[in-house]
Amino acid sequence: VSAAVAGVDIGALLREGRLMSDLCRLDDEANPGLALGAFMGGCARAIRDLFVRAGFPDGVFTVLRLPSAAMNRVIRHRDIAAVTLTGSTEAGRKVASIAGAALKKTVLELGGSDPFVVLEDADLDLAARVCAQARLINNGQSCIAAKRFIVVENVRAEFEERFVATMQARVPGDPLDEKTELGPMAREDLRASLHEQVERGIAAGALGLGANFLGF
Repeated sequence: VSAAVAGVDIGALLREGRLMSDLCRLDDEANPGLALGAFMGGCARAIRDLFVRAGFPDGVFTVLRLPSAAMNRVIRHRDIAAVTLTGSTEAGRKVASIAGAALKKTVLELGGSDPFVVLEDADLDLAARVCAQARLINNGQSCIAAKRFIVVENVRAEFEERFVATMQARVPGDPLDEKTELGPMAREDLRASLHEQVERGIAAGALGLGANFLGF
């Protein structure tokens, strides 16, 4: 049995996504996309500069900083052959609707929250460390950060104690300080929104486990 891989130029690829995810998704989409002669819309000029330094021709990787309202026209543009989006389910519906009407290919990675499960036979010290690390990826502002923890009742209290202690031991502060383990959120309004969610949860019966509203 023999196989062969051939490159086919399908046209320009439009990549929509949040700034914080672009660097970690570079391999996922830029490599196969550029093999097809792609143009990607992103938000990280640093990524574009890497391509320039690597010797890619001008225009192979292009950065577009556009409001959401402008994406309708961009997706429909005749030079765009395919669209890929990392974002919310609602955003995915809109992109799929526009791209589908124009018969353009799409790859959508949409909202979700797979659980982090801790079973009775787990190493609880290790589980607490890994859960804390998973929750605080990019200060908790990553779409792949763990958000839901399901712990069997027999070890819940013991795990909870370890997890809270691990979280409280994280050193908050200036993200430019090498000793800092927990930096600020991207914007003040995001911090306020998250704090409001916590307050609503507690008002609805959730148990607060020692969280503090930090300011740097």
